[in-house]
Amino acid sequence: MTSNQSASPVPDHDGHPQAEERFRTLFEQAPFSVQLLAPDGRTLAVNRAWERLWSDEQHATQLKAQVLDGRFSLLADPQLEAKGITAWLRRAFAGESVTLPAICYDPVENGLSGRARWVKAWAHPIWDDAGQVREVMLVHEDITEQVQAEKALRDSERRFKQLANTIPQLAWIADASGDIHWYNERWYDYTGTTPEQMLGSGWQAVHDPAVLPAVLAQWRDVLARGEPAQMRFPLRGRDGSFRPFYTVLAPLKDDAGKVLQWFGTNTDISTLEQAQTALQRAEAWLQQGLLAGRMAVWEWDLKSGDVKFSADADSVFGYASATIEQIRQRVHPDDLVRLEQAVEQALATRGEFHETSRRIREDGSVIWIEQRGKLLIDAQGEPIAIHGVNVDVTDRVRAESELKEANRRKDEFLAMLAHELRNPLAPISAAAELLRLWPGDEARVRHASDIISRQVRHMTELVDDLLDVSRVTRGLIHLERLALDLKSVVSDAIEQARPLIEARRHRLLLAVDAAPTPVLGDRTRLIQVVVNVLANAAKYTPAGGEIALAVEVRADEANIIVSDNGCGIGADLLPLLFELFTQAKRTPDRSQGGLGIGLALVRSLVQLHGGRVSAHSEGRNRGSRFTVTLPLCRDLALPRREEASLFPVSPKRILLVDDNADAAQLLGALLETDGHRVTICDSAADALNALNALNILDASPADAPQVCILDIGLPDMSGHELARRLRAQPGMEAALFIALTGYGQPADRQKSESAGFNHHLVKPANLRELAAILASMD
Repeated sequence: MTSNQSASPVPDHDGHPQAEERFRTLFEQAPFSVQLLAPDGRTLAVNRAWERLWSDEQHATQLKAQVLDGRFSLLADPQLEAKGITAWLRRAFAGESVTLPAICYDPVENGLSGRARWVKAWAHPIWDDAGQVREVMLVHEDITEQVQAEKALRDSERRFKQLANTIPQLAWIADASGDIHWYNERWYDYTGTTPEQMLGSGWQAVHDPAVLPAVLAQWRDVLARGEPAQMRFPLRGRDGSFRPFYTVLAPLKDDAGKVLQWFGTNTDISTLEQAQTALQRAEAWLQQGLLAGRMAVWEWDLKSGDVKFSADADSVFGYASATIEQIRQRVHPDDLVRLEQAVEQALATRGEFHETSRRIREDGSVIWIEQRGKLLIDAQGEPIAIHGVNVDVTDRVRAESELKEANRRKDEFLAMLAHELRNPLAPISAAAELLRLWPGDEARVRHASDIISRQVRHMTELVDDLLDVSRVTRGLIHLERLALDLKSVVSDAIEQARPLIEARRHRLLLAVDAAPTPVLGDRTRLIQVVVNVLANAAKYTPAGGEIALAVEVRADEANIIVSDNGCGIGADLLPLLFELFTQAKRTPDRSQGGLGIGLALVRSLVQLHGGRVSAHSEGRNRGSRFTVTLPLCRDLALPRREEASLFPVSPKRILLVDDNADAAQLLGALLETDGHRVTICDSAADALNALNALNILDASPADAPQVCILDIGLPDMSGHELARRLRAQPGMEAALFIALTGYGQPADRQKSESAGFNHHLVKPANLRELAAILASMD
């Protein structure tokens, strides 16, 4: 602010030199800019602070000279007029002390030297003795830096708010006391509020009332501490629903560390929390799945050698973390080289490996592990780790081993079954040929008949053993428990086994106590037990061997002990000896190996009688000893044995239907031997035709069959359907129907009964049973 007239630089002080000097000194040394104006607005004097304000040191003298040359008046300054300052100055010249508005004044616009500055100014009138304003003292305060700082702050705040409106978070600014005075646009978009609604504490309206007290308490604590903080709380959206938000609070401080403002952001973490919940659930499911599947995932750091496993891996594998060297020590020595080769191959080919090996746990137990691994490569193509999964496959390996063994035993059993069934067929075939060649030679016919009967009996025993095993394993066998003398059981068993023992030229030694040995059991089944044990000893003892049978009584138990000096039993076979289809390896002198079911059946039958069976051997070629133990029943009265007798049978008219012509002819011949009149048909059609022929001839009921023996598996019609049709024929209402079939299960018997059969017999027919049925008709 400059003037255009010169004047005395110091006001007149009535000739007091000392006062004038003091005023001059004060004027010049004042720290603020002072400009002394005449009543017409010309500048009379300026101090050094004024020079420093409006010019730099190089141009200060020039500017001072221009201002004091008296050419311009501040009252006529167009720049001051335009900015409304002239009116304020006139009030000062009118005798009023005034504070001028802050402006930016530039001397250069008036053709002067100097620089533009932002100033605040005060104008004070100075009166003369007459009370007239003689001069006006104009004082300036340089606020350029303050204005620039405020402008920079405003620019920064403007840029900040522009930036805050672009971020996805809700953002706001609060003063030092916590009153929020600005929100970004995202805040209003999410909450659906207006700036007017957010005035004061309006922000509390979008908080969940249930948690608002806790939020306010935490907010007050943050304000008191004045340090950055984080909070979590829900905020209500424009749709009325609440979402979780993560809030970050940052204080803006001055150089002294005093908080000036707070800046806050609210980040919607609902999606994050949902993802975290889903991740936690997935991790829990994965962990449960890994544990249930006895699995573990792992990572091998190739640089450090450390191996990390998933949680709970120690419960399966015995360790949750280890070095690769520690794991190597756990691998079974027989598997280590193979496993290491697989890993080296994966490293060399930058690929995968898959191996199954054994691990030794800390407790010494051994488990089988299926291991898969995949190499992890860094950006430079270098291997850094191997990720993989371990699966405990101990049960699977054991099951596979057992399955292989069972499959081997099954194959061997089928081979033996074929062998055992072929053996009797050869003599039967030869005997049949003899019957054809010498039909009139009674001795040879009888000899051939004996051969056929013996071999059929042998085949029947094989099939019966198979059926017995099936019944026992399914719990369908029924024991006829009676009071028995165990010695009589042993005696009958010896008689049944004697042909085999004598055929092998064995010496049988007996040691049976004469005292009674009462037991409660099924006589037939107990004889079967002893016969099987004796037959086993005979088969596995080389020809001319020695077999000993002893019956001992100890306390409340009776022991049947069968020992031999045969091929013995290996230690590997002993634990499996009583399993189904288990046999020792055949030796060259063993022509009949059996089916490997005898001892399994022995164990099952003995257990059904409340007993037990055991085997002992010192090893191969050192003989064996089998002990059958049964509970004694000393209070039982032993019955006298009676021989069974056949019922006398009157002749019957019998229709026999079987597609096996040989079997039908033989059975028919046996029935005719007992005086019965037998009609044989090999199909259902033939049987119906035969019966229709009788009806066409108007035969009397006395000519109709009294008994129908029908095979079930006929080629043209089932025996069940044939029975229904035959019974529907005239004169057949009272006929007796007997099913004769190879099917002997309970369900088969039920089908026969439903079809109208009176009896169900299993091939080959038991002639005693068949005779008893025919006798029951009389």
